[in-house]
Amino acid sequence: MAWITSIDLKNYRAFTSLEQPIKIPKGHHVLIYGENGSGKTSIFHALDHILRTSFSNARSQFHRNVFTDSAEPAMIQIEVSDIVGANRVQVFQVADDPDASNNSIPLLQRASKVRGFLDYKKILVAHALGLDDGGRLNVFDLLVRFLLSDHTIAIGSSSTTVGLLDEYRRISGILLSKRAGSHDHNRALVNLADWNSALIQLLTDTANIANGFLQGHFRNKLHLDFYITPANVYKPEGWSKKKMKEEIYFKISYADTEIQDYHLFLNEARLSAFSICLFLASIKTYPIHSSELRIIYLDDVFIGMDNGNRIPLIEILKDEFLHQDITNQKFQLFLSTYDRQWFELARNWFEAEKVKTKCIELFVGNDDSDLTAPDVAVLIDPSDSYLSRARKHFVAKDFPAAANYLRKACEEQIKRILPRHQTLHHNFETGEIEKIKKLEILINNFLEFIGRNGLDLQPFQHIKTYKKIVFNPLSHDDIEAPHYKRELLHGFVLVENLSKVRVKEILDVQKSASWPMKLRMTSFDGTWQRDYEIVVLENLRILQQDAEPIKLTVGDCELRLQSSKRVFGSLYLAFDEIWKECGYPDQANYSQFLQHIQFTSSKKLNAGMVF
Repeated sequence: MAWITSIDLKNYRAFTSLEQPIKIPKGHHVLIYGENGSGKTSIFHALDHILRTSFSNARSQFHRNVFTDSAEPAMIQIEVSDIVGANRVQVFQVADDPDASNNSIPLLQRASKVRGFLDYKKILVAHALGLDDGGRLNVFDLLVRFLLSDHTIAIGSSSTTVGLLDEYRRISGILLSKRAGSHDHNRALVNLADWNSALIQLLTDTANIANGFLQGHFRNKLHLDFYITPANVYKPEGWSKKKMKEEIYFKISYADTEIQDYHLFLNEARLSAFSICLFLASIKTYPIHSSELRIIYLDDVFIGMDNGNRIPLIEILKDEFLHQDITNQKFQLFLSTYDRQWFELARNWFEAEKVKTKCIELFVGNDDSDLTAPDVAVLIDPSDSYLSRARKHFVAKDFPAAANYLRKACEEQIKRILPRHQTLHHNFETGEIEKIKKLEILINNFLEFIGRNGLDLQPFQHIKTYKKIVFNPLSHDDIEAPHYKRELLHGFVLVENLSKVRVKEILDVQKSASWPMKLRMTSFDGTWQRDYEIVVLENLRILQQDAEPIKLTVGDCELRLQSSKRVFGSLYLAFDEIWKECGYPDQANYSQFLQHIQFTSSKKLNAGMVF
């Protein structure tokens, strides 16, 4: 089976360019939250567009972002990966320049035929808006020309199958163009009778599946059927040209009672439930090969539905369209909504059901001070770093969220820099070793660490102040005030300075104990030699701040000479002692030690001090 594993948009609809493509792990479905106007629906249209325009006769206008330079490339690009077997990745794109498009391939064409894209506008069609009392909604176009158009039907008693809409177009073309009574006309009438029979069977199957969804999950006492007038050719009174009679109407029952004006009787939740079940049932009746790319994309289809009706819908999706075995996935699901509460509920529900989801969030970024600057789409991906997410929330003017992620970024950087034992503490009540959760303690440990290791304190001198007024927005009196925005900017600088401190572990305690570092020293007067061994008692790391020279971190070590063992607070203190014992009069030359101490069986210590 094929799976979309990356989506990249450039200068398409709401997006000028994604900061980085949306990466989707194999087997993961996609859940999107987006503010109104944030670009959420642009992703829906982008995937629909790249599939729909895979047919050479279905090219449609590429909706370029109107605020971009027309000379800049604009495109929709996706990666499609095989979910099992050979790890083949194919890259397809459609662009405003037709010569740059390569999406006209059978894989995408077959995926387009599934008709898996549904938004609230399509749902509203079944709501029969605008009909008067006693009016009926003719759904022939909805069913034949859209939902079921690419379903295959058998021709008469033969084993040959054709597309439902293609066959109807062929037959109606003959009936409308050929003389009544002619051989071709008579033959087309026979074909039309077969077509009508196949359509009735297809509608019956679709209604049965939809009713299974309605009664098995929604339990809202609705039942769907159709009034079908067989398609036929006729000549309207007073008209000179023949026309096709095309009439299909919904037959909706509630509690075993047919409802004539169902669109007036049913509330919005029931209308939406019935519409979605019809849509999903049409997908279930479409034959799809197991190796195909299969997508269901629902954009804001939960409008008008309370949680009592939303949960049954995602239960249907899970039970009927998703599968937990990655070797036998059914459909790749995309769900998008502007409802934050529903987004969180769906995320938790899928997590509880062990359905793997990739969650992304979209916000509107704007510059209120410049009335000529358009809003921009800000996409936040959980795989982004905390700092990246903080920046995006800052652009979207969600300052409390920006502060929260800045705090996480600060804590993450401090934990990265500190030795592991300084990120843990002993819980005397439980006797367990636990992670330090209080940022204040971590900051104190960090300040002690950089002082002990001789780093420049200046970039971090206000870290405790930032902790109070920036990283804890609830302690701030006015999170909309301009000075709070400036303080957040200072917080970004602090975290960026933390990120410039490089650390790397080069030797752990266990390895050092089994293979100590070795050093042969000659006395100052050249009369004797001694063989020293050094065992680190804390994992040995290298450290660098900005462009300063790389140095060893301070940590206890044991100096061994024959049977004697002495503990020093750092390698440098051990070097000082060795230098003095060997009779050298001046301060120890640390570079000489780093060049000559045997770090591993084949490497000197200075060779290991690289990032």
